[in-house]
Amino acid sequence: MMAELCLHVIDLVENSVRARAKNINITLRRSQKADSLEMEIGDDGCGMDETTVMQVQDPFYTTKSGKKVGLGIPLLKAAAEMTGGSFVLISTAGQGTVVRSFFILSHIDTPPVGALCDTMLALLVAHAEINLKFKISTDNNEFTLSTEEIRQQVGDMHLSHPDILAFLRPYITENLSPMGFS
Repeated sequence: MMAELCLHVIDLVENSVRARAKNINITLRRSQKADSLEMEIGDDGCGMDETTVMQVQDPFYTTKSGKKVGLGIPLLKAAAEMTGGSFVLISTAGQGTVVRSFFILSHIDTPPVGALCDTMLALLVAHAEINLKFKISTDNNEFTLSTEEIRQQVGDMHLSHPDILAFLRPYITENLSPMGFS
């Protein structure tokens, strides 16, 4: 199992990038009231046919050359189901893919979210050419951040520019901390 949900976020975003997605939506919802933790990654990449959708859920299938196994999606599915939650993968060839996982928040096997601020920054910098949109929510708060919004403020500067990072890290932290994320 992956120790933190953020590692699954990175894995799924990298899958979307390999699928030539131009837009990737990352949603994380935590509800104490509903005792749930939901994660959804959706993209407009090349998508998959029905056969491939089933195959990618098998750990002994991969599309990566030089590898014999593809563990990311099967591990996420197993982690969600182990908590009494669920996993759904919806994809249409030529249109994109959505991966949803649902965890019972109070279950002992629900992995921690992990370093969400660091994950967001790493993905924003590594994939500055892709429109990434993050939507993080709890019962009482919601925080959204998108590459498009950042680009409107910074123009042609690359998202890895020290001035941009000096602003983004405290901005993200300030918005995630009251929600119990770091």
